[in-house]
This record gives sequence, C-alpha cells and structure tokens, in this order.
Amino acid sequence: MNLTLRLTPKVTLSFVLFGAGLLILVGILAYTNGRQALEAATFSDLLSVAIEKEATLESWIAAGQTQIAGFAQSPFIQTTVSVLRSQSGVIAQAAHDRLVAELRPLVGSAYVFTDLMVLEPESGKIIASTNPAEEGKFKEDRLYFINGRIGPYVQNIYYSLECGCPAMRASAPIRSPDGELRAVLAGQMNLEQMGQIIKRAAGLRQSFDAFLVNTANLLVTQPNFISDPVVLQRGIRTQAVGHCLTGNSGSVLSEDYRNVPVMVIYRWLPERALCMIVKVDQAEAFASIEQFGRTLLLTGIAALVIVSILAIALARTITRPILALKEAVTRFAQGEVEMRFPEHARDELGALGHEFNTMAGILIEKETLLQDYAKDLERRVVERTSQLTFLADASRTLSESFDYAVRLKQVAQLTVPKIADWCSVDILDGEGILQRLAVIHTDPRKIELAYDLQKRFPPDPNVPVGTYAVIRTGQSQFVPEITEEMLTASIQDEEILGIMHELGLRSSMTVPLMAHGRALGTMTLVMAESGRHYDENDLALAEDLGRRAGLLIDNAKLYHETQQLNADLEKRVTERTSQLMATNRELEAFSYSVSHDLRAPLRALDGFSQALEEDYEDKLDEDGRGYLARIRAGSQRMGQLIDDLLELSRLTRSEMRLERVDLSALVHQIVADLRIEYPNHPVDFQIEDGLVVTGDTRLLRIALINLLGNAWKYTGKQPQPKVVFGTTAQDGHTIYFVQDNGAGFDMAYADKLFGVFQRLHSANEFPGNGVGLATVHRIFQRHGGQTWAEAAPDKGATFYFSLEHIEDTHHESRNRPHSVSGR
Repeated sequence: MNLTLRLTPKVTLSFVLFGAGLLILVGILAYTNGRQALEAATFSDLLSVAIEKEATLESWIAAGQTQIAGFAQSPFIQTTVSVLRSQSGVIAQAAHDRLVAELRPLVGSAYVFTDLMVLEPESGKIIASTNPAEEGKFKEDRLYFINGRIGPYVQNIYYSLECGCPAMRASAPIRSPDGELRAVLAGQMNLEQMGQIIKRAAGLRQSFDAFLVNTANLLVTQPNFISDPVVLQRGIRTQAVGHCLTGNSGSVLSEDYRNVPVMVIYRWLPERALCMIVKVDQAEAFASIEQFGRTLLLTGIAALVIVSILAIALARTITRPILALKEAVTRFAQGEVEMRFPEHARDELGALGHEFNTMAGILIEKETLLQDYAKDLERRVVERTSQLTFLADASRTLSESFDYAVRLKQVAQLTVPKIADWCSVDILDGEGILQRLAVIHTDPRKIELAYDLQKRFPPDPNVPVGTYAVIRTGQSQFVPEITEEMLTASIQDEEILGIMHELGLRSSMTVPLMAHGRALGTMTLVMAESGRHYDENDLALAEDLGRRAGLLIDNAKLYHETQQLNADLEKRVTERTSQLMATNRELEAFSYSVSHDLRAPLRALDGFSQALEEDYEDKLDEDGRGYLARIRAGSQRMGQLIDDLLELSRLTRSEMRLERVDLSALVHQIVADLRIEYPNHPVDFQIEDGLVVTGDTRLLRIALINLLGNAWKYTGKQPQPKVVFGTTAQDGHTIYFVQDNGAGFDMAYADKLFGVFQRLHSANEFPGNGVGLATVHRIFQRHGGQTWAEAAPDKGATFYFSLEHIEDTHHESRNRPHSVSGR
C-alpha cells in the first residue's frame, strides 16, 4: 500500500524524528562515554592492585632471601656447623642438637620459613634439619643447593615430590671466617603467606580475584572462586593467561575459568617465570553505568512525549502559509503565467513568495532563450547530418576501387561546395616529392590560376609551414580566419600577394593523408567566396577523411604490389611445373631403361648359372657349387632390388586417390596374411579398433605391410613376441604407432632408418634389402605426415607416423586394444 502523508503530519513527524534522534544520540554518547570512563577507571584500579601485589611479592621473596643470608652469617651457626663437620661422636651430636635448637625457633606458620636444613657442600646431604624426617637425604641435584653454594638464592615455585605439594626454597652458603664453604643453609618458604599476598582483596568489590599461573598453565595460588585445592593440580587456559605466558602484560575483556565475562589485568613476572592475573566481574564493574542507562532511557521517553506535543503545534504554524503558497504554484504550473504569489508576510515565507515571483519572470525569459537555442541546435544537427552524409558518400567512393588517383579526384569533387569552396590533393611520389593530383573549384579560371601559381612558385620542402611541414609532422595546419595582416606578414612577393587577394581566401585547413602513422599526401580545404569559416568540428571531419584517403592509397599500393608478386609467382610456378614434368618424363624413361637394360643381363646370368648348376653339378666340388649358389642368389637379390626401386619410384609419382580408410580393418587383414605366410612364428597382436582416416588405400596398405612385416620379422628371436598397433595424442593431434618387443636398434643410427639401402642389422641376422622403410617414409610424406622411431637394442622398437594434413573423417569409440592371438 502506498501511504502518502500530507504536509502537516510530515512536518510533525520530522520534528518528532529529529527530537528522538537527538535524544538517542545524546543518550548513546552519554552511556558510551560513561562506560568507557568506568572501564578505564576499573582497569586503572586493577593495574594499581596488580603492581602493588607484584611489589609486595618481590619484597616478601627478597625478605626471605635476606633472612636466609642473615641466618647463614650468624657466628653461632657458623661455629656450630664447623664443629659438626670437623668432629664426630658425642661432640658432633651435641653440636647437631645445639644447631637444631637454634634453628627451630626461626620456623613456623607465623614465620617466612616453615623448615630449615643444613646440607654438606660436597654431597648435598642434609646433616641437620628442623624436620627430622629430612635428615640424611641427599639434595645434590636441587637448584637451591647448587646455587646456594655460590650465594643467597631463591628457587621459584616447583612441585616437591617429598611432600607432594608446591614448594619454594631459599638458600645461602655458610662459610668459615676465612671464607671456606662449610655448608649450605636452605629453608622452605611459607607459601601460605605468598597466597595471602596474592588473594588479599582490594576495595569493596565482591567479585575481585587474583592468582598466579606458571609456564605449564598450572595454578600456583588458590583462586577465590574455586573451593577444591588446585595449586599445581589444575591447569587454566583463558585468553588473558595465553597472552601473559607469551611474556606480555596488559588488559583484556574476556571470560575467566568460570566462563563469566570479566575485566582482567595480566602481568608477566619474568624473574619468577609466573603470570599474575587480577580480575573483577564485568557485571559488578559496570553495574553503576547500567543503572545510569536505564535512568537515561526513562528520561528520554518523557522528553520525547513533550517534544511530540510541541512539534504538532509548531507544524501547524509553519504549514498554513506553505499550503497557500503551494496552491499558487499549482495554478502557475497549470498555465496561469501571469499568476503572482502573495508577499504579505515579512518572514522567510514572504521572502520565498518574492523569490517565486522573480523566478516566474526569469522562467518566461528562459523559455524564450530555450526556443532560440532549440532552433540553433536544429541548425547544427542539420549541418552535422550533412557532414556525416558527405563522409559516408566519400567513404563509399573511396571503397569502390583501388584506383586511388581517380577516387581522390572524385572525393575532391564531393567536397566542393559541400564543405569547401576550394579543394586540392597532393600525393608523394617515389622520390618523396609532392605531386598535385587534383584542384577543384566551381570556376575553371581559378583552377588554372591555382595550377599556374604552384608551377611558378613551387612549395619549399624546408619551410616550417605548408604541405611539406604537414607531411613531416603528420599534424594538420588549421587557419580558422585568414586576415589581411596575416597575408601581408607571410607573403613578401607582391605578385603572389596579388594572386592571393584575387583568390579571396577566408579560412583553410591542410590535413595529412595518414596510413599506419605515415603521411602519404595532403588535402587542402579552403573557404573563399562563400565567406564561411572553419571550426574544430570541420577540422575533425577533414582529418577523418584524410585518414580514410590515406588507407585507400596504402591499400592500393599493397594491392598493386601483391598483383605483381602473384604474377611473378605464377610465372615461376609455371616454369617449375614444366621443369618437373620434364624431369618426371626423364625418370619414367630411366625407370624403363633400368627395368629393361639391367634385367636382361641378370636373367642371362641367373639362367647360365642355373644351367651350369644342373649340367655340371657332378664335375664341381663343394666350393664350386657354393660359389655358383652365391652367384645365383646375388643375381636374384639384384633383381629384387630393381623391382623395389621401381616400385618406390612409382609410389612417389603415382596419383593419390583419397577415400575413407579403416586402418584397423586394414591391419587385421595384413595380420591374417602374415599368419598364413609364417605359420611357425606365432605373434600376439593388439590392434586398436575404430581408427578411420582419409587417404589412399593402396599406399596405406603398402606402408602398413612394411611396418607390420618388420615388426613380425624382428620379433623372430623372442620367446613371446608381441606387436601393438594403436594411437596416442601429441599436441592435440592423433599419432599412430606400431610397437614390437623385438631386436630394437641403437638410436645413435636412427637418422639412417628411412634412407634407401640403409640397414641397422646384417642380412644374416634378419633378411631384407633396406628399401621398405624408405617406402613407408615417402608414403606418409605424400599424406602430409611424418615418420619417426624410438628403440633400444634388444628392447623392441616403436615406429610412429602422423597424417597431419589429412583430417580424420571418423574416429569411432576408442575401445581398448583388441588382442589377437598369434597361435
């Protein structure tokens, strides 16, 4: 629901909200400041208490240290200890009894020490003690004994295994008059006195508490609000203790061991390795400010009621004249422009009425000005639209062809008289000289005059102004108004000055024809007979036109250069094609010659060798028959080499017929043929299914026969021969491979693999003629791919090939390699 209030309720509500806001702000400030002040005062009190307790504790410890040192320096004790150490028997026992009798009055619950003992300086054995149960025990590893041999010492609180309670001992050396160490005097300090020092309350706060914590987070003194004994038995882990045990002192608002919000002062006592906590509950500390807040709230509510009553009365007084003023404004807005507002009152509302009357008059004047401005804006829009239309026409003209000379002349003709009375275009030639391409004006006589002026007085490339300066800098030269004084100051030649007067120039701009940061010419636009003058908008339009014209020139030059390059390239391709055709014809003739001329003597050699073997076998000895067999084998091998070379030549020159080829099916067929041909050599084949490519089926079959035949051959000595045909991915392309676990080869000779007649194994080990891999390499080259291999001696070989430029037309689902048993 849209709730709209009238003016009087709005003013009333505004006063009430203002008063309420002011009361709330004052209340919050008072409460916040009071709480902060109370918090600071409480922390200050707690800090004073903590410092006082720290000082009292140190004084108590210092008193114990001083007292133990005083006992140790007592002449009676020194003499008695000397007798006890130096004598034995009855004398020593008497000295022991006197020493204990002397020490016993010095201990007790009302004294600093609860017991005293004398220890031998060498072994730490207790030779006299106010606690008879301790005599005869050894304390040689106690800190108070070790440090007490040197001087007065107080050991910090520790857990005593003897008494199963916390302990704190002071010690001092007992020396003879000549300074010799005779014994160590040690005393157990009365920790109840230390606890009273720490627990002693300050002031009237009921929730006050103070205690000590050691570095193991164990309580050293009993807190006020824990009834069970917890000294050195219970740990405490609060925020304040955590800060304190890091070696810091400060204050914090947090929760204590009761999970009650408290104000805490924590102080680190480095000499005692203890943390002192002094705290008070926040509820007690802030009780007075909470009461103050409740009182402040009640007072604020009463004040707000009074403010509301006053706001209603004041709002009615203010809104009556405003509503009257509103009615007058409404009538003015409805068209009663002669309406004037009441100005009877002498207060601000009367002044406001006067200002409204003044504003009404100004509005009438402004409306007249706005109408004039709208007409001027409309005129400018028409001019800008005309400029944009011209720019579109010029762009269309420039884009119609690459004959930039014709197009620039046509653009110059478009400019006159739309945006200029004169237009001239100058283009840089190959030697960097400006050549005038066009001058356009409606009067042919003036065009001839402009050409005559340039011919008689050509522009100087070295002057700081003019077309050459625009070419050098790439910056336009803009003259909004050409005055008589300007012409007289810049032109000294009377004849030229006369011609300029005849031309009647009024305003000009020369812009560069730019392309890629380089000026290729200039365009000069001049206003003369029309009497118009150029402004910044006209300059921006001309520079835009210059950039478009410059790009046309640059693109046209690039186009003509490309045409020339294409013509030269086409000529060279034609010549090269003719050469290749001639070479192919020669190769075909050579192949025929090789086939015919070499085969005839080889056939004769093989035939006569066969006849000799058959007719004279009984007349030849075993060596002769062996030589004859070698002759026949060599001639047959030579014939096979000739056939392989001819086949390789035909593969290189034959036309490719591209179609969809199922490589997986092709490999299955070749493997089946190999099994039939070599039944005694079982090989385990794994073939990846679904590999379909585009290529020449006949050529791909020959390549795969060679690769698979090699893999079959070189696994001949393996007990469990295995060959894998599959794919892998490399840089986003599919790579095919044939992998075997056969003889392998040394990668140092890998560069010889795909050469003709290159073999890495002898014919005795594995038969072959060194043409097969060369054939494979050329077939995959013709398919736009590559061939390479990876291997190691006796660890098998992997031959890779790609069909990079023949895209896969279909690659069915990548199944796992299909295992084909060779058995």
